[in-house]
Amino acid sequence: MDVARPQEIFNRHKRDYLFNFSRLLNRAMVEPDMLQLMVTTRCQLQCKMCSVWKQQFQEEADTKDIKRFIDEAIAMGIKTIYFTGGEALLRKDIFELIDYAARPGIITTINTNGGFINKDTAEKIVKSKLRNISFSIDGVNSKTHNFFRGEGIFEKAMCSIDYLNYYKDKYDRGRDSAERVLDIAMVSVIMKKNMEELPALADLAKKMGCCYIAFQPLVNNGDLSAPMENNELWIEEKDIPRLQQIFDILISKKQEFSGVMHIDIMPEKTIKHFRGQGFENTCFAGFNRVFVNPQGDMSFVCFPAFGNIKKDSLKDVWYAEDTDKIREMIRNCKKSCTQFCSERSQSDDIELIHKQLESEIASLPQDENIAVRKEEYSFLQSMRDALNSNTGKPDNDIVNTLAKLENMLISIRGNLLDENIKQ
Repeated sequence: MDVARPQEIFNRHKRDYLFNFSRLLNRAMVEPDMLQLMVTTRCQLQCKMCSVWKQQFQEEADTKDIKRFIDEAIAMGIKTIYFTGGEALLRKDIFELIDYAARPGIITTINTNGGFINKDTAEKIVKSKLRNISFSIDGVNSKTHNFFRGEGIFEKAMCSIDYLNYYKDKYDRGRDSAERVLDIAMVSVIMKKNMEELPALADLAKKMGCCYIAFQPLVNNGDLSAPMENNELWIEEKDIPRLQQIFDILISKKQEFSGVMHIDIMPEKTIKHFRGQGFENTCFAGFNRVFVNPQGDMSFVCFPAFGNIKKDSLKDVWYAEDTDKIREMIRNCKKSCTQFCSERSQSDDIELIHKQLESEIASLPQDENIAVRKEEYSFLQSMRDALNSNTGKPDNDIVNTLAKLENMLISIRGNLLDENIKQ
């Protein structure tokens, strides 16, 4: 038996389990997936749906501090470094930071409005070690997109993507180039004045060679779940039936484009968001990423800061008791959040994690199959004990999870007994 393989297989699924149990226990038992560096709030645009450009910081974290923090994040186990703004390309050191963060196994990604990418900049991007670039595109033509973002921006963004595709071909950074691939994506805000164009936006993304397009509802930057009343961009109740029809079209396109381009949508959450309805939200924001603002404050996006990169060790503050208190706030949050930072679908349900593991090990040799099951059984026992010993009154999430755990443990124990009998 290859002794290392069962442990390697289980560890991949163990990580998904740990995010679920970390959320239930309000304490981090695993390192985050992503470091999101908001390197600036400066932007050349003043988009109608955004107020970030109004949030100017007097002093942005310098190159040295950011590099040191990137080192800490990677040493801790973070695999994705996401540069955002504002317009991140306004940072004079942005390519230096991207190439510094790029290491084996690390995904570097950036979001842009595309307004600064001329032919020379596109070549520089493709020759850099960037792995993913997403464009904010909210209309399929200049009339719609420029209404939201400003004159000439649609044309510049489309030209930017064309330039990138040209240089991707020239420098062999297409999808068949393994570690060298540079993915292009689009991100679109769902609003009243562009909702009819959402299916066409998916078509446009596919036409432009994007690997995915993500649709996110309009939010109030001051309070992500608060409705924006008396706002011409807000989708009203009378528009909801049509929005549902549009989502049905997007769901069909998601199936049609499968294997070519991914479409990321949240139909049910989005509709409840525009209706101002609360919903049960399984939020992983306290575990799946570290957000850093331009002055270096670390936080979980829309919750209080728990440290600053200029003076605090990421590992120390990540596992600190004071940070766990913020995680408890997140777990008790009942706002109808539709931000992708709250999502970690692969950790939502421990039964699904178990089924995925079962599927993966089904074809393994018997001795390796048994070794993985034993690893899982021992781990789940320890998590059951941790939940049972958790102080305070168990809430519904914990009660339901304990019930699932008991059934899973019985099932695994039965499978192990069957395998021993066969031996």
